[in-house]
Amino acid sequence: MGSIGMLAAIVLMLQQTTPPGDVLRAGLDTLYGGDFAGAAAYFEALARRDTTDPAPLVFQAGAYIWWASALDSSNYELARIDSLLGLALVRARNKPAGTADFWLATALGYRARQRDEHGHGFSAAKDAKAMRDIYQRLLASDSTCFDCYLGLGVYEYGLARAGALSRFFARLIGLGSGNAERGIRYLRRAAHDGDLARVESTWVLAAALMREAAHDPAGRAVLEREARSYVESLAARYPRNPVFQRFLRETAGTPSAGEAIRPAARPAAAAAALAPIGWRQGGELAQHVVHVTLDGIGRDVEPPRDFLVAEPRGDERSDLSLPLREANVAGHRRGSFVLQTSSI
Repeated sequence: MGSIGMLAAIVLMLQQTTPPGDVLRAGLDTLYGGDFAGAAAYFEALARRDTTDPAPLVFQAGAYIWWASALDSSNYELARIDSLLGLALVRARNKPAGTADFWLATALGYRARQRDEHGHGFSAAKDAKAMRDIYQRLLASDSTCFDCYLGLGVYEYGLARAGALSRFFARLIGLGSGNAERGIRYLRRAAHDGDLARVESTWVLAAALMREAAHDPAGRAVLEREARSYVESLAARYPRNPVFQRFLRETAGTPSAGEAIRPAARPAAAAAALAPIGWRQGGELAQHVVHVTLDGIGRDVEPPRDFLVAEPRGDERSDLSLPLREANVAGHRRGSFVLQTSSI
């Protein structure tokens, strides 16, 4: 039996004995553990098992996005990712009204990230706004949708930290102006209280903190230590994830938060993938995505969990998105690390 066949058999067995959420978490642990091929095959088997469920397709696309980040290749499996997200959107829209809105928003977030990164700014903006509206509606009806805060946090933070021209254009087309403080607060909430989005949220939060550190000389050392501590926690849990390891190599000169900050008492929790937003000068959504970090941070530190945020490639040219490859670390180098991705 081939590897995919074996995975399919395992999936079928798990579905008979394990709650659906735990089945998804098993695949996410594989993904964040650095076995991107294994995670993609696992979610593919799940998607074949239930041809109406959009969730496995969203995470299968997420596995390829992480894989592309690890390879530092934005074009890796581009057509496959687009096809998976398109099919996930179809499945979500075919569900009874309101029952798959979360997955609809998450797929839209991933697609916005992909379209933005490849120069399709207006369609990316349309998807990003639709994602935001759905998450806000979900939270209005269910305040415990903590995973919703990942996409909203990336949206708020990305818009707030975009360049002046991008912010002006964003307001013109109804995206709003964003709020960095609120965006980081949302990311903390998802990292601390989220379910499937905890890891992604932690990763994104760490990336956002690195970006803030670059613009805050007075608080830079503290912010960098905190951000690095989150990724250290992620790397300790997932030591074979090359994206986490790359971040740690590139921030090797930054002291661990453990040297100056009381370590968190709770371990990181499982996570999921989520959402992106971006903006380019001239009216194109830039490359900003969501992926992983670990916990709350800053003045009201909370135990690390999971989240991600990315940085812009240049000063303010594509500040709205957070790609997996870039984290705006000191002495920023191309191919750093990022956050995008991911929706929950």
